[in-house]
Amino acid sequence: METPKSMRSFVEHVDKIDLLVPTWYGVDAQGLVQGEPNPYVLQLASQKKLPVMPILSMTQGRDGFHRLLLDVEARSARSMPCCAGKTAPVHRLSVRFREHRMD
Repeated sequence: METPKSMRSFVEHVDKIDLLVPTWYGVDAQGLVQGEPNPYVLQLASQKKLPVMPILSMTQGRDGFHRLLLDVEARSARSMPCCAGKTAPVHRLSVRFREHRMD
């Protein structure tokens, strides 16, 4: 959502959007979350009372995702600290990892 084309589209169609799901945050194989919200988008969403629910994208592709899933410490030691609700009035940010046995 950071390209000029996507920003123009968002501004032009904001009244037709029910829920904004930006990919502002990325997580690596060690569970470290990076990224930040776009202040202009948050301001406009707030004015329009548009709920914002960011999602986490994997920064290291499929292999990084598999490493993260297999690393219990990375999943639990860092609780994916995206500061939901602190730096951005987000609707919800939820990341859950559960262990499943693959027998």
